[in-house]
Amino acid sequence: MIENFINNYEYYKNISLKKYNTYRLDVMCDYLVYPKNIEELIELIKYLKENNINYLILGNGSNVILARPSFDVVIKLDRLNKIKINNNIVVAEAGVSLINLANVCMNNNLNGLSFAGGIPGLVGASTAMNAGAYKEDMASIIKKIKVITPNLDIVTMTSDELNFTYRNSYLKEHKDYICVEVTFELEHMSKDKIKEVMDNRRRRRISSQPLDMPSAGSVFRNPDGLSAGKLIEDIGLKGYTIGGAQISEKHANFIVNNGNATYEDIISLINYIKEKIKDNYNINLIYYIANSDTDKALTIQKQVQDAVSNFNLWQTTKIGRDINPSELIKRVITAGAKRCEIYDPQFASVPSDSVARLASINVVYGGVESD
Repeated sequence: MIENFINNYEYYKNISLKKYNTYRLDVMCDYLVYPKNIEELIELIKYLKENNINYLILGNGSNVILARPSFDVVIKLDRLNKIKINNNIVVAEAGVSLINLANVCMNNNLNGLSFAGGIPGLVGASTAMNAGAYKEDMASIIKKIKVITPNLDIVTMTSDELNFTYRNSYLKEHKDYICVEVTFELEHMSKDKIKEVMDNRRRRRISSQPLDMPSAGSVFRNPDGLSAGKLIEDIGLKGYTIGGAQISEKHANFIVNNGNATYEDIISLINYIKEKIKDNYNINLIYYIANSDTDKALTIQKQVQDAVSNFNLWQTTKIGRDINPSELIKRVITAGAKRCEIYDPQFASVPSDSVARLASINVVYGGVESD
């Protein structure tokens, strides 16, 4: 039993993840576990793999859509939070807050992370997605990292080996590699100069972004020479709402949670925006916070919805009506889902408003770890 294994860990049982993701999606997990060091993390992952227990490594939850109603085990890396500074070399564990690290470096007269003063992610996840702002990013200051490999070995990877590109890296393409430590090479600069830059950027964010609402930041990348937010605004979509998800009135490239949004609401709104921009401008918007896996997952979401709808389950409300679960699973898997979960054990009396519960994609949008 898992509780026997994690008895010496810091863990919490039957926890809502609402406060652990910046969209404030109210999804549950059976166990929320905090390893206190890398060795504990490795032992935990080894146990979960050996016992075929599904798990999610969650950073700060600021760049992810938790796209399942519940999770078995969620691992948080917040306790891996050591920082070491030697001259201009800074070593930070994966669970360090990027905003906190930017301020620590500023107070030590080290420049290079001023762009990160408003990025609410953790060091590990921010490295994986090559987080950045103001035309700067993690790739420009990372010297090397330590990762846990799929074989649970600890190895060092250089910046060149990480294949950094815009909001992407080797880690994001290979999610079974887990970043646990990052070494930065920064430059000396006076604290006052760094602080001035960070303060100016903070004021700009407050004036232009809906920071008072739950969101995951910008949704789409800017097309070459264009602003995604302006394109969305110009076709009149500011304020457009699906369920509890709304296109921000303040910045059209933000989707905010009005208080009761589900992941289905957010994904549906993302797809709606993409369709409208394609119809009006013939431009394919790219989801900002994810790699090609997430774009594929968004496509799968729509295909699964179409497959379920086409299977005519919306009209299946009569008690005793035969529902062939094998056929449903076949259609959903054909549509591209990795997994289909049937929630009604009797396969009967399925109300139209619960059809969406019949097919659940085992995909976390944004990847295994996204901020």
